[in-house]
Amino acid sequence: MYLADRKPRSTAFDPCPCDGESERRSVLEDASENPVDTSVQLTANGRATAQAYTKTATYVTYNGSLSIPPFGSTTATLACDVPAATKFWWFSTHTHRRAMSATLRNGASTLLTTSNWEAPSIATYTAPSFYQFGAGDKLTYECAFTNDQGFTMHSGDSYETDENCIGVGYYFPGDGALCYNFTGPL
Repeated sequence: MYLADRKPRSTAFDPCPCDGESERRSVLEDASENPVDTSVQLTANGRATAQAYTKTATYVTYNGSLSIPPFGSTTATLACDVPAATKFWWFSTHTHRRAMSATLRNGASTLLTTSNWEAPSIATYTAPSFYQFGAGDKLTYECAFTNDQGFTMHSGDSYETDENCIGVGYYFPGDGALCYNFTGPL
């Protein structure tokens, strides 16, 4: 059983834009056939309609070409262009259980490294020191894997039989972008 949490499509620094485009969904998946009793308590604060905010967007890098051999190890590294003239305020990664580490870099500068796939590291940058990439800089995302199974693992959704190597950042101004393998931002 695990809890999957999807980030909002649109976020803001403070407070939430609450413009009807945001959503927060949690899904509890239980592999058994037993009933699950659960409850939820939600507390939210809205913002005044006229209150100014800065809309932020999500930049996602995704390695769709993973191939981790049976009972083997591999490291996957790709680099993506970033949206031009933007400022980032948050970075993290997403992998599955066979990831030994995940790292985000700008050239030789490490933005973050994590070795915990269930609670990955987060790097935050606040005003006035938001993170900015220089002209021609790329966001490099690298993941090291050890496959303890007797079959090749590929990119996919299953925490049991697939893997992911994903870098995530929140930036502004922008509307959201994706870099698939090394192509992007799209």
